[in-house]
Amino acid sequence: QKNLGDAYSHLAKLETTSRNWENAIKAYEEALKVEILERFPEEYAGVQKNLGDAYSYLAKLETTSRNWENAIKAYEEALKVEILERFPEEYAGVQINLVDAYIKLADIETKSENWRIAIKAYEEALNVGILEQFPKDYAMVQKNLVDAYIKLAGIEATKGNWGNVVKAYNGALKVGTLKRYTEEYAITQKNLGDAYIKLVDVVTTSENSKNAIKAYEKTLNFYTFEQFPEEHAIVQKNLVDAYIKLADIETKSENWKNVIKAYEEALKVQILERFPKDYAMVLKNLAVAYNKLAGVEAIRENWGNAIKAYKEALKVGPLERFPEEYAITQKNLGDAYFKLAGVEETKENWENTVKAYKEALKVGPLERFPEEYAITQKNLRDAYIKLSDIEKESEYWKNVIKAHEEALKVYTPQQYQGDYATVKENLGDAYSQLAKLEATSENWKNALKAYKEALKIFKEEKFPWEIIDLIESKISKVQEILYEK
Repeated sequence: QKNLGDAYSHLAKLETTSRNWENAIKAYEEALKVEILERFPEEYAGVQKNLGDAYSYLAKLETTSRNWENAIKAYEEALKVEILERFPEEYAGVQINLVDAYIKLADIETKSENWRIAIKAYEEALNVGILEQFPKDYAMVQKNLVDAYIKLAGIEATKGNWGNVVKAYNGALKVGTLKRYTEEYAITQKNLGDAYIKLVDVVTTSENSKNAIKAYEKTLNFYTFEQFPEEHAIVQKNLVDAYIKLADIETKSENWKNVIKAYEEALKVQILERFPKDYAMVLKNLAVAYNKLAGVEAIRENWGNAIKAYKEALKVGPLERFPEEYAITQKNLGDAYFKLAGVEETKENWENTVKAYKEALKVGPLERFPEEYAITQKNLRDAYIKLSDIEKESEYWKNVIKAHEEALKVYTPQQYQGDYATVKENLGDAYSQLAKLEATSENWKNALKAYKEALKIFKEEKFPWEIIDLIESKISKVQEILYEK
């Protein structure tokens, strides 16, 4: 029966059909009906191993949980036989096949429990000690163990699961063969860096970020810019992410400078024509890094560099091709000019701020994000007010009023009572300022109306008495002016 099973197995490898594998399975199972475990342990282990292989091959043709479960059962029976010392290579092979079967079963039934069983099987395979005699197989099992931990961590993102991924990658890196296969070593280092980044998301420590940085830097020793430009750029981007994580934990200018350095390194790769969207994204991220650096070192140069990067990104992603990204970048450009104007308060900087915000507001996608739309209108208002401080022109206040009215399309009294009342108060202030330049009763009446609408909400929502007292004072002043008129 065993020989018949072997014959069907050979035939199935030549003519891959379910029927041939089913016949092989049937023959092996018939052979196992004979009580050979105690009398012929080696033959018993061999038949069980072959039965497991037959179920595995059948499962690749007919992917069912039952086929993989039967393969697992057969391999586990084969491993019960104490032949470790005499046939270590065969034992290692069965261990590898067993864990592979567990992985396949876990892929079909995506449950935490299945992945835990697969992980346990891998760990047992490694703990036996035999695989260490076959370094390449040992490294492969270590890699597969990592994959299993990653799958489990994808279901349950915990410190323990990502910590095990890190531990397994470090285990794989200890195997001597990896150092000889330099690209494989580099890939494992990159994956180790990725695992540390995931671990940072669960356990935010500077140590995890620094370990990720260390792993990526080792990866770059292999993926040089000259030999692997695209891979180099990808790892550089990941290195940046690690530096950003570190900078968020330890807000130091040195960390943000490292982020900037890594982004600039990634931009050396000539990907503009092939991957314009990715290129633009790196430029935008570079600008954000300069923004962050400017938050630590508020100097004109940093804001200037942020503005330069945003402008370069806008050359790549025109309005017609990437409308949403275009709008967001224009808003960020406006924010950068706003910050620059805070350091270097000139009419030109405020005008550039206004220009960028108006470009952002031209694009429809911002209206799909109403709160962002309202915030941009508020920032636009502030820029116009700053311009009015430089030049006393009524046109600036008319634009402030228009920005308030646009914001009120979002801040309705039903949904945003506080924001609505605040904008109404600011609208009243804008009409009051306009009335000082264009002294018409209509402007004062509009100011009075806005103040009263703000006061109504402030009272209904029981805001602090200081706010209510201030609004009532403003109303009284406007009423006096209208009475005099």
